[in-house]
Amino acid sequence: MAPKHRVRRRAFLGTVGAAFVGLAGCSDDSGPSETETRTGSVTSTPTSTPENTATPTPDGTPTETQTPAPQQPPAWMASEGEQYTDFADLEENWQVQSGEVALVDNEGFLGGPAVRMTTGDGGVARMERRYYQPIDFSGREFSIAVKLEATEASATETMIRVQDINGRSAEYTDIVPSEAAGEWLRVDAGASSPDPVDLSQVTRIRVQHYGLGDNASRCLVSDLRTHPGAEKGTVVFAFEGDHENSFSLAYPVLNEAGYAAGVFLAPDNLGGSSTPTSDDYQTMQSDGWDVGPLTLGRQRLTSLGGEERQAVEGAVSQLNDQGFDGATNVFRPPRGSYTAETLGYADDLFDLTFVGVGGSLGSNTSLSDTRTVLSVDADDLSLATDCVEAAAEHRQVAMLVFTTRHLTDRAAFSSLVDRVSELESSGDVDVVTPTELASRYD
Repeated sequence: MAPKHRVRRRAFLGTVGAAFVGLAGCSDDSGPSETETRTGSVTSTPTSTPENTATPTPDGTPTETQTPAPQQPPAWMASEGEQYTDFADLEENWQVQSGEVALVDNEGFLGGPAVRMTTGDGGVARMERRYYQPIDFSGREFSIAVKLEATEASATETMIRVQDINGRSAEYTDIVPSEAAGEWLRVDAGASSPDPVDLSQVTRIRVQHYGLGDNASRCLVSDLRTHPGAEKGTVVFAFEGDHENSFSLAYPVLNEAGYAAGVFLAPDNLGGSSTPTSDDYQTMQSDGWDVGPLTLGRQRLTSLGGEERQAVEGAVSQLNDQGFDGATNVFRPPRGSYTAETLGYADDLFDLTFVGVGGSLGSNTSLSDTRTVLSVDADDLSLATDCVEAAAEHRQVAMLVFTTRHLTDRAAFSSLVDRVSELESSGDVDVVTPTELASRYD
């Protein structure tokens, strides 16, 4: 499939200082939740609400100040869905269970309200809304906007948790690295378990922010949305690195099952002495495989400083020059890591960027952020199987990324592929390549 390159406008993104100053602790003025005795507090930060106001001119004649126009959704927001809440009802409808939360006007995603969540004991800030009459979210997916402001943790976790009338719950979790602080992104996390939940009778919604390692952290959350779900799940096989196992193991097993996949390479390592040859990759490409870019030398984006974009563009250019131009519209940062800088250019260069190695078992099918498509570290084949089962149960996307040098158990990998074939035959999942997934969001 030929890539469809799109040069699109950069999203409106804010910045904050890197210093972490004055994270507030947990106060003790609210009642205990059902699950813990730690308490929290909710405050309202007084900010002026934009409205038409009269401002005197030097000669005393009043002039009218107009309310700022709403900001338009950025180009990377493929699915806008429907806003469920902007959290303006925070004080009336949400209970703080841990840490501190504060409603702030005009600082949220697209200029709306936001909730500032500051972790307390155990590195957690948590709020929950309860419904005495169950709410019907059947056939819907959830997304939320997040901006990490400051953290002492290497990474943070943002989670939406819903509970049904029978007490069963689903958690939608994303890991945001500390290097991404200061920029808005949206969490499109799929469920973190293949277990079923009845979304037609939801009685609780929880939003939680956690600094990994119980570290202090502060973020803004905003604009909780729902999006239309899919009729079936999706499985994507992808391989990171240029180890021989991609050609000697993964390729024949998937080819026998009738599947193509994606392999992401550092183009300056292509054809090295211990890797498949360029001709091998051309064979894979001719059989429908995507050959997409990593960075040069597989350098992590976090190590590139202000030269990130230049380095990524260089990798894409080299891959094109070597005749692999069919999948340069999709990108896998090495090990899925990314930074605030990545969020600034990803949409200009790529249709989809696959990030992350933890948290959820997949991503939404309706993406509200094409720059942060969640992938799963599939080296643990048991975890990979859970991801596939979750894709079938919750109709989400399982983007399975294998580190090729770790893929050594042919029998176990074949069993995983056989299970995917069973689910495809029963109509529960589709199997696509990374570029085929990207084509859904043109």
